[in-house]
Amino acid sequence: MLTEIITNVAIMAAIVIVAAELLTKLTKVGGFWAQFQSWAVSVVVALLASYLGLGIFPTFSFLAVVLYGFGIGLVANGVFDIPLTKTILEWLRARVAEL
Repeated sequence: MLTEIITNVAIMAAIVIVAAELLTKLTKVGGFWAQFQSWAVSVVVALLASYLGLGIFPTFSFLAVVLYGFGIGLVANGVFDIPLTKTILEWLRARVAEL
């Protein structure tokens, strides 16, 4: 199941990157709004996959699909970089804060 989740998230992130880039060319936005647009695209793509019964999404609730969509948007935007990941792990107390 874990392999299937990782595979689905990676494939959806690739789809979101292409779709968001095309949409950004049409709307000509940049910065935060381009990122926000990408997150919206990722949620819509996840909801569409759930509706069509694709991948892991049909087994999840509506809220879970939206959260996965948001997570896919974070992956597609490159937000999961090392400093952010360390901070999240420190919040979860899975990593000791560096002094």
